Amino acid sequence: MIRWCKNCRYPTKNKTCKLCNNKTEPLSEEAIPVFKHEKIILSYLLDKDVTSEQVWNLGRNYYLINGERIVVNYSSILNNETEIEKIRENILNYKEEDNEEFSNFVEGNKQHLDEIIMEANQYIKETVSKYENYQPIVSWSGGKDSTVTSDLVRKTTGNNTILHIFGDTTLEFPTTYKYFEEFKKDNMFTPFMVTCSDKNFSELCDVFGPPSRVMRWCCSIFKTGPISRSFNDTIGKKILTFYGIRKSESASRSKYLRTVQSPKISRQIVSAPIIEWSDNDVWLYILSEKISFNKAYEYGFRRVGCLYCPNNSMWSEFLSSIYFKEEYKKWKEYLYTFAKGIGKEDYIDYIDTGNWKARQGGYGLDNSMTKLENVECNLYENAQNYFMKKPITKDIIQYMKPLGDMKIIEDKGEYKLIINHLKQGDIILQWNENSSLIKVVINSDKNVSLLYKRIECQLRKYQTCILCSACDSVCPLGAISTLDKYIVSDACIHCGKCISHFNGGCLINKTLYKSKI
Repeated sequence: MIRWCKNCRYPTKNKTCKLCNNKTEPLSEEAIPVFKHEKIILSYLLDKDVTSEQVWNLGRNYYLINGERIVVNYSSILNNETEIEKIRENILNYKEEDNEEFSNFVEGNKQHLDEIIMEANQYIKETVSKYENYQPIVSWSGGKDSTVTSDLVRKTTGNNTILHIFGDTTLEFPTTYKYFEEFKKDNMFTPFMVTCSDKNFSELCDVFGPPSRVMRWCCSIFKTGPISRSFNDTIGKKILTFYGIRKSESASRSKYLRTVQSPKISRQIVSAPIIEWSDNDVWLYILSEKISFNKAYEYGFRRVGCLYCPNNSMWSEFLSSIYFKEEYKKWKEYLYTFAKGIGKEDYIDYIDTGNWKARQGGYGLDNSMTKLENVECNLYENAQNYFMKKPITKDIIQYMKPLGDMKIIEDKGEYKLIINHLKQGDIILQWNENSSLIKVVINSDKNVSLLYKRIECQLRKYQTCILCSACDSVCPLGAISTLDKYIVSDACIHCGKCISHFNGGCLINKTLYKSKI
């Protein structure tokens, strides 16, 4: 619980103010500093000038202005371009003044900050020592949490040359790219690995539909996949990654452990030095240590990530419409077109109210490539003929490698794979080059259904594959590459993780799945 000193006018976790010794009173769960740009917006919304006042955000649209709690309503002008343009003009015409005054906040909370820094330093030292044979890395996103984590790790280890990785989704806030250049200039000895996907976001939206809170396919393709691929190409040993995840960010992250094997990149240990910190703690560190931060926070954004993230709040979308006018307009028009295309009669309301963010499954989208057609083969016991929707070439061999060691027999375009999955030669596949028919024979009386399910995962993966890179990050040994082709190296130990990780074996299938009604 954050408390408030009426006398010294600053938020604190202390029950007694360290500056005046007066009792403090309960305030809220959070208290986030508000800067000039956001104050200009608040002034317009409240119809009174608060640009010179002390303002704290208490979460959502609750504010503390000069010690008075105020609810700010902006819903009525969310999609009103005339009103939004007036706000832009106010921001443009405002003359920059000196930075905000946060001296009481910094001085009154110095002891608390020293304590949480000391604890974080000790944790970082112990973690580096425990994983001394791992490659240490800092995951840097341009957000305030990763900025603080970077500063803590570099100061604690005394190593400014620790490798940083920036997973550029190509959809970051414009302010993030600017801050990235500033950060590199200010920290010239800190090396960066920058990863990005070669996929086009708009084109993939046509396939998957726009990312939703339920189905955020974009993270696997535009962040996790490219990062994993870069790790596989450049770092031979296991990886220890420090990142800025915090429990207070969301209900799901409240369950995160501080040090754990990454659920996304299997050969990576992820470590969260500030996992128990609040937003207030993070800002206390930034303002006390006087480190630079992403300009988006001065604009009023609470989180900085992808511009089109479905987890962005209505407030974030409101700010995007003000500061990133062209990008916002382009995305909104795309969403309208998409909603109309999948048959939403109230498509404008569907988008404007944010209901599209709860979209799940492939309703309204073509998911025919995720369907497998098969008939029983009467020539063999436990055999099926599968009719594929794309020509079957020798490339399919790579998709079958995770099933087990195999013997490949080829004669004038006729292929036969004998795979040792659960036992010697228990799976046999036969096909002709460029045909659409592949015969699958299960040479076993046990686990027949399970074997077919696993084979179908790989057949479906072959049929739908767009080399999205999602599989790259799943393999704990980095044996899968989707850079130009789907390749499974000899490092594969047939653990099956790439088969079972996604529903139906493939990210596309998972995303476009339609429940049976």
